[in-house]
Amino acid sequence: MSHVQYAKLLRDNVDQAEAMAAAERLEKGIRIVGRKAVLRQHWRASPNTREPRRGLSPRVACKNKWARIEALQRNQVFLDLYRAARADHLAGHEALFPPGTWWLCRFAGLRAEESGATAPPS
Repeated sequence: MSHVQYAKLLRDNVDQAEAMAAAERLEKGIRIVGRKAVLRQHWRASPNTREPRRGLSPRVACKNKWARIEALQRNQVFLDLYRAARADHLAGHEALFPPGTWWLCRFAGLRAEESGATAPPS
């Protein structure tokens, strides 16, 4: 396929996708803001509505129930280790943070365990 043929094919596919999206918006009654309306907005403008809060946490998304449960458990172990290390640090003791706390090691001069060495606090 030549460069010109590919460009035409790509343009046709984009046009088709835009037409389908426009038809869907028309069907659902969804309006979009045009270029002129966007340019008329004040640069510090913000929405008057708020997005819903306190829904499901997007930290772990998985179709497999057991993989999701394992990921949530790993997150909880990390949080337990982190909270214990933070409490030690705030109390003035030597603290060893869990792997994944790169910023603290890099910029705050704290120490972290090597990857793979996580164990629940005793």
